[in-house]
Amino acid sequence: MLFKVLAVGDVTGESGVDFLRRKLRPLKKEKYIDFVAVNGENAAGNGLLPTHAEDILAAGVDVITLGNHSFGKTQIADFLEESPYILRPANFTGRAPGRGWAVYDCGRVQVGVMNLIGRCNLDFNAENPFTTADRILKSGDKPTFTLVDFHAQATSEKLALSYYLDGRVSALWGTHTHVPTADGRICPKGMGYLTDLGMTGPAESVLGVRPEHLILSGDEGSMIHGTVDVSEMMGSAVHLHVSACGSDTIMIVPTTELESTSAFTIGSPIAFTFNGAMAHLFDRNTQKNLEWLEK
Repeated sequence: MLFKVLAVGDVTGESGVDFLRRKLRPLKKEKYIDFVAVNGENAAGNGLLPTHAEDILAAGVDVITLGNHSFGKTQIADFLEESPYILRPANFTGRAPGRGWAVYDCGRVQVGVMNLIGRCNLDFNAENPFTTADRILKSGDKPTFTLVDFHAQATSEKLALSYYLDGRVSALWGTHTHVPTADGRICPKGMGYLTDLGMTGPAESVLGVRPEHLILSGDEGSMIHGTVDVSEMMGSAVHLHVSACGSDTIMIVPTTELESTSAFTIGSPIAFTFNGAMAHLFDRNTQKNLEWLEK
Protein backbone atom coordinates (compact mmCIF):
# COMPACT_ATOMS: atom_id res chain seq x y z
CA MET A 1 0.00 0.00 0.00
CA LEU A 2 1.36 3.40 -1.01
CA PHE A 3 0.52 6.13 1.50
CA LYS A 4 2.39 9.43 1.17
CA VAL A 5 3.18 11.48 4.27
CA LEU A 6 4.59 15.02 4.24
CA ALA A 7 6.34 16.12 7.46
CA VAL A 8 7.10 19.83 7.73
CA GLY A 9 9.70 21.30 10.11
CA ASP A 10 9.07 24.09 12.60
CA VAL A 11 6.82 26.70 10.95
CA THR A 12 8.25 29.99 12.14
CA GLY A 13 6.48 33.33 12.30
CA GLU A 14 3.86 34.88 10.07
CA SER A 15 5.97 34.29 6.97
CA GLY A 16 6.09 30.56 7.67
CA VAL A 17 2.33 30.35 8.14
CA ASP A 18 1.77 32.39 4.98
CA PHE A 19 4.06 30.06 3.03
CA LEU A 20 1.87 27.12 4.02
CA ARG A 21 -1.26 29.00 2.97
CA ARG A 22 0.16 29.63 -0.50
CA LYS A 23 2.13 26.46 -1.21
CA LEU A 24 0.77 23.47 0.67
CA ARG A 25 -2.42 22.62 -1.24
CA PRO A 26 -0.76 22.85 -4.69
CA LEU A 27 2.10 20.67 -3.40
CA LYS A 28 -0.31 18.08 -1.99
CA LYS A 29 -2.06 17.91 -5.34
CA GLU A 30 1.17 17.70 -7.33
CA LYS A 31 2.75 14.99 -5.16
CA TYR A 32 -0.48 13.09 -4.27
CA ILE A 33 0.20 13.55 -0.56
CA ASP A 34 -2.22 11.70 1.73
CA PHE A 35 -1.31 13.08 5.17
CA VAL A 36 0.49 16.22 6.40
CA ALA A 37 2.09 16.69 9.83
CA VAL A 38 3.49 20.12 10.71
CA ASN A 39 5.43 21.27 13.76
CA GLY A 40 3.88 24.63 14.63
CA GLU A 41 5.46 25.58 17.95
CA ASN A 42 7.15 28.69 16.53
CA ALA A 43 4.25 29.98 14.43
CA ALA A 44 3.87 32.90 16.85
CA GLY A 45 7.62 33.18 17.41
CA ASN A 46 7.61 31.66 20.88
CA GLY A 47 4.57 29.41 20.84
CA LEU A 48 1.36 28.98 18.89
CA LEU A 49 -1.77 31.12 18.98
CA PRO A 50 -5.24 29.68 18.22
CA THR A 51 -5.48 31.93 15.14
CA HIS A 52 -2.25 30.48 13.76
CA ALA A 53 -3.39 26.94 14.53
CA GLU A 54 -6.62 27.56 12.61
CA ASP A 55 -4.68 29.04 9.68
CA ILE A 56 -2.28 26.07 9.57
CA LEU A 57 -5.09 23.50 9.66
CA ALA A 58 -7.04 25.45 7.03
CA ALA A 59 -3.99 25.34 4.77
CA GLY A 60 -4.43 21.58 4.47
CA VAL A 61 -2.54 20.23 7.48
CA ASP A 62 -3.88 17.10 9.20
CA VAL A 63 -2.07 17.43 12.54
CA ILE A 64 0.06 20.07 14.29
CA THR A 65 2.79 18.93 16.66
CA LEU A 66 4.58 21.11 19.22
CA GLY A 67 7.71 21.10 21.40
CA ASN A 68 9.46 23.08 24.11
CA HIS A 69 7.49 26.23 23.23
CA SER A 70 4.12 24.46 23.49
CA PHE A 71 2.91 26.89 26.15
CA GLY A 72 4.82 29.98 25.01
CA LYS A 73 1.40 31.51 24.33
CA THR A 74 -1.00 30.73 27.16
CA GLN A 75 -3.98 31.34 24.87
CA ILE A 76 -3.37 27.93 23.29
CA ALA A 77 -4.13 25.94 26.46
CA ASP A 78 -7.90 25.66 25.94
CA PHE A 79 -7.41 25.00 22.22
CA LEU A 80 -5.15 22.06 23.06
CA GLU A 81 -7.95 20.53 25.12
CA GLU A 82 -10.61 21.16 22.49
CA SER A 83 -8.86 20.25 19.23
CA PRO A 84 -7.78 16.66 18.51
CA TYR A 85 -5.61 17.96 15.66
CA ILE A 86 -2.96 19.63 17.83
CA LEU A 87 -0.53 17.58 19.89
CA ARG A 88 1.96 18.61 22.55
CA PRO A 89 4.76 16.29 23.73
CA ALA A 90 3.27 13.18 25.31
CA ASN A 91 6.03 13.04 27.93
CA PHE A 92 5.07 16.38 29.47
CA THR A 93 3.64 16.00 32.96
CA GLY A 94 0.16 14.51 33.11
CA ARG A 95 -1.19 17.83 34.37
CA ALA A 96 -0.33 19.60 31.11
CA PRO A 97 -3.37 20.41 28.95
CA GLY A 98 -3.88 18.58 25.70
CA ARG A 99 -2.64 15.22 24.43
CA GLY A 100 0.54 13.81 22.91
CA TRP A 101 -0.88 10.90 20.92
CA ALA A 102 -3.83 10.52 18.59
CA VAL A 103 -5.07 8.22 15.86
CA TYR A 104 -6.62 9.76 12.74
CA ASP A 105 -9.06 8.03 10.41
CA CYS A 106 -7.92 8.59 6.83
CA GLY A 107 -10.49 6.31 5.24
CA ARG A 108 -8.53 3.31 4.01
CA VAL A 109 -5.91 3.64 6.76
CA GLN A 110 -5.55 4.73 10.37
CA VAL A 111 -2.61 7.03 11.14
CA GLY A 112 -1.23 7.33 14.67
CA VAL A 113 0.88 10.39 15.51
CA MET A 114 3.09 10.58 18.60
CA ASN A 115 4.73 13.81 19.78
CA LEU A 116 7.72 13.48 22.14
CA ILE A 117 10.30 15.89 23.56
CA GLY A 118 13.93 15.11 24.34
CA ARG A 119 15.64 15.63 27.69
CA CYS A 120 19.26 16.14 26.65
CA ASN A 121 20.04 19.89 26.87
CA LEU A 122 16.32 20.66 27.26
CA ASP A 123 15.52 21.48 30.89
CA PHE A 124 11.78 20.77 30.97
CA ASN A 125 11.66 17.96 33.55
CA ALA A 126 9.87 15.86 30.95
CA GLU A 127 9.28 12.18 31.49
CA ASN A 128 11.47 9.60 29.77
CA PRO A 129 10.60 9.66 26.03
CA PHE A 130 11.60 6.00 25.64
CA THR A 131 9.27 4.69 28.34
CA THR A 132 6.54 7.11 27.23
CA ALA A 133 6.74 5.66 23.71
CA ASP A 134 6.54 2.15 25.22
CA ARG A 135 3.41 3.06 27.16
CA ILE A 136 1.69 4.55 24.12
CA LEU A 137 2.56 1.64 21.84
CA LYS A 138 1.17 -0.80 24.41
CA SER A 139 -2.05 1.21 24.90
CA GLY A 140 -4.11 -0.97 22.57
CA ASP A 141 -4.39 1.36 19.56
CA LYS A 142 -3.24 -0.42 16.39
CA PRO A 143 -3.11 2.15 13.56
CA THR A 144 -1.95 1.18 10.09
CA PHE A 145 0.96 3.63 10.33
CA THR A 146 2.59 5.25 13.38
CA LEU A 147 4.51 8.53 12.98
CA VAL A 148 6.73 10.17 15.61
CA ASP A 149 7.82 13.82 15.86
CA PHE A 150 10.72 13.82 18.35
CA HIS A 151 11.40 17.42 19.35
CA ALA A 152 14.95 17.22 20.68
CA GLN A 153 18.24 19.08 20.74
CA ALA A 154 20.83 16.30 20.69
CA THR A 155 21.42 14.21 17.57
CA SER A 156 22.57 11.35 19.79
CA GLU A 157 19.24 11.25 21.62
CA LYS A 158 17.31 11.25 18.35
CA LEU A 159 19.46 8.43 16.98
CA ALA A 160 19.06 6.44 20.18
CA LEU A 161 15.27 6.67 19.98
CA SER A 162 15.38 5.68 16.31
CA TYR A 163 17.26 2.49 17.20
CA TYR A 164 14.80 1.85 20.02
CA LEU A 165 11.65 2.29 17.91
CA ASP A 166 12.84 0.79 14.62
CA GLY A 167 10.39 -1.92 13.63
CA ARG A 168 7.74 -0.60 16.03
CA VAL A 169 6.77 2.64 14.26
CA SER A 170 6.59 3.63 10.60
CA ALA A 171 8.64 6.83 10.68
CA LEU A 172 10.47 9.06 13.16
CA TRP A 173 11.74 12.54 12.40
CA GLY A 174 13.40 15.14 14.55
CA THR A 175 12.47 18.78 15.00
CA HIS A 176 13.70 21.70 17.14
CA THR A 177 17.13 22.73 15.82
CA HIS A 178 15.77 24.42 12.65
CA VAL A 179 18.73 22.93 10.77
CA PRO A 180 17.81 20.28 8.15
CA THR A 181 19.97 17.17 8.09
CA ALA A 182 20.94 15.04 5.11
CA ASP A 183 20.73 11.64 6.83
CA GLY A 184 17.29 10.47 5.75
CA ARG A 185 17.22 6.69 5.54
CA ILE A 186 15.28 3.48 6.00
CA CYS A 187 16.42 1.75 9.20
CA PRO A 188 17.18 -2.01 9.28
CA LYS A 189 13.67 -2.97 10.45
CA GLY A 190 11.87 -0.66 8.03
CA MET A 191 11.36 2.60 9.92
CA GLY A 192 11.93 5.86 8.03
CA TYR A 193 14.26 8.28 9.86
CA LEU A 194 15.58 11.84 9.59
CA THR A 195 17.46 13.60 12.40
CA ASP A 196 15.91 17.03 11.77
CA LEU A 197 13.45 18.46 9.26
CA GLY A 198 14.73 22.03 9.61
CA MET A 199 12.31 24.95 9.60
CA THR A 200 9.77 26.71 7.39
CA GLY A 201 10.12 30.47 7.61
CA PRO A 202 12.44 33.40 6.89
CA ALA A 203 15.84 32.18 5.71
CA GLU A 204 17.89 35.14 6.98
CA SER A 205 16.83 34.71 10.59
CA VAL A 206 17.27 32.63 13.71
CA LEU A 207 14.01 31.23 15.09
CA GLY A 208 12.20 33.93 13.14
CA VAL A 209 14.00 36.69 15.08
CA ARG A 210 16.79 38.55 13.34
CA PRO A 211 19.81 38.36 15.64
CA GLU A 212 20.79 42.00 15.04
CA HIS A 213 17.50 43.29 16.47
CA LEU A 214 18.49 42.80 20.10
CA ILE A 215 21.97 43.67 21.35
CA LEU A 216 23.66 43.63 24.74
CA SER A 217 25.46 46.99 24.46
CA GLY A 218 24.31 50.60 24.19
CA ASP A 219 23.77 53.83 26.10
CA GLU A 220 22.48 53.18 29.61
CA GLY A 221 19.49 55.41 28.97
CA SER A 222 18.36 53.22 26.09
CA MET A 223 18.81 49.87 27.85
CA ILE A 224 15.85 47.63 28.68
CA HIS A 225 16.23 45.67 31.92
CA GLY A 226 14.82 42.21 32.43
CA THR A 227 15.33 38.76 33.93
CA VAL A 228 16.44 35.56 32.20
CA ASP A 229 13.66 32.92 32.23
CA VAL A 230 15.21 30.36 29.87
CA SER A 231 18.81 29.94 28.70
CA GLU A 232 19.33 27.30 26.02
CA MET A 233 22.32 26.46 23.83
CA MET A 234 21.36 26.36 20.14
CA GLY A 235 24.45 25.48 18.12
CA SER A 236 26.81 28.49 18.11
CA ALA A 237 24.43 30.79 20.01
CA VAL A 238 22.60 31.03 23.32
CA HIS A 239 18.83 31.27 22.96
CA LEU A 240 17.31 33.38 25.75
CA HIS A 241 13.78 34.05 26.92
CA VAL A 242 13.76 37.25 28.95
CA SER A 243 10.96 38.76 31.05
CA ALA A 244 11.02 42.50 30.38
CA CYS A 245 8.33 45.18 30.47
CA GLY A 246 5.66 42.61 31.24
CA SER A 247 6.29 40.40 28.21
CA ASP A 248 8.47 37.55 26.99
CA THR A 249 11.38 38.61 24.78
CA ILE A 250 13.47 36.23 22.69
CA MET A 251 17.18 36.94 22.25
CA ILE A 252 19.89 35.18 20.25
CA VAL A 253 23.42 35.80 21.57
CA PRO A 254 26.35 34.37 19.54
CA THR A 255 28.83 32.54 21.76
CA THR A 256 31.63 34.58 20.14
CA GLU A 257 30.31 37.59 22.07
CA LEU A 258 30.47 35.83 25.45
CA GLU A 259 33.35 35.14 27.78
CA SER A 260 31.50 32.05 28.98
CA THR A 261 28.50 30.13 27.63
CA SER A 262 27.24 29.97 31.22
CA ALA A 263 27.02 33.76 31.40
CA PHE A 264 23.23 33.58 31.63
CA THR A 265 21.51 31.65 34.39
CA ILE A 266 17.80 31.44 35.09
CA GLY A 267 16.76 34.41 37.24
CA SER A 268 19.85 36.50 36.46
CA PRO A 269 19.38 40.18 35.44
CA ILE A 270 20.08 41.25 31.87
CA ALA A 271 20.13 44.59 30.04
CA PHE A 272 19.66 44.95 26.29
CA THR A 273 18.54 47.34 23.59
CA PHE A 274 17.62 47.05 19.90
CA ASN A 275 18.38 48.48 16.50
CA GLY A 276 15.47 50.86 15.99
CA ALA A 277 15.92 50.97 12.23
CA MET A 278 15.17 47.24 12.09
CA ALA A 279 12.15 47.24 14.42
CA HIS A 280 8.63 46.22 13.34
CA LEU A 281 5.30 47.01 15.00
CA PHE A 282 2.71 44.29 15.64
CA ASP A 283 -0.92 44.38 16.70
CA ARG A 284 -1.13 43.07 20.29
CA ASN A 285 -4.36 41.12 19.69
CA THR A 286 -3.93 39.71 16.18
CA GLN A 287 -0.12 39.45 16.16
CA LYS A 288 -0.20 40.85 12.60
CA ASN A 289 2.62 43.03 11.29
CA LEU A 290 1.12 46.55 11.12
CA GLU A 291 3.46 47.62 8.34
CA TRP A 292 2.28 44.74 6.16
CA LEU A 293 -1.37 45.52 6.94
CA GLU A 294 -0.92 49.13 5.82
CA LYS A 295 0.41 47.91 2.48
